[in-house]
Amino acid sequence: MTRDAAIVLGAAVWRGGLPSPALARRAEQGARLVLEGRARVLVASGGTVTHPPAEATLIRAIAVELGVAHERILVEDASRDTLENALACAALLRAHGLRSAWLVTDRYHLGRALFVFRRLGIEATGFPAEAGLPSRRERLRELGAWPWTLVRIAALRVLRPRSAAGPPGDVRS
Repeated sequence: MTRDAAIVLGAAVWRGGLPSPALARRAEQGARLVLEGRARVLVASGGTVTHPPAEATLIRAIAVELGVAHERILVEDASRDTLENALACAALLRAHGLRSAWLVTDRYHLGRALFVFRRLGIEATGFPAEAGLPSRRERLRELGAWPWTLVRIAALRVLRPRSAAGPPGDVRS
């Protein structure tokens, strides 16, 4: 199956601007999808959270190093969490006439990320960046993130009713 984009969600940047193993793993998987012709473009998503540079900057650098052409990479480098990733990526995809995407992240994060991206109107298909089962710590982290995500999604619906804001994911003012 071919999709318009491979959206790579950011992960931690370590001190000194080094990509965490999760960030490197995700970037490599997204680059593979583009290089194998399964996605037309790569979307690097993630801002600066703890240490610079932005997560998207490192995703782009890894993808280019692996052979993805610069012109096939879109960068969203302002988001700081999954909902912000989805909002920014929805706008970026619309601006480039793209509709479908592989959503590349770690397996433990994939369910919540797919929920959010789909709620914002992105035709997303999950693509885990690693094999194996999530650790107990990862499962607990995600379990704790769900309530806040649901509250924030509900708030978006209240603040931007569908009739006023257009289709799901429409973030225009």
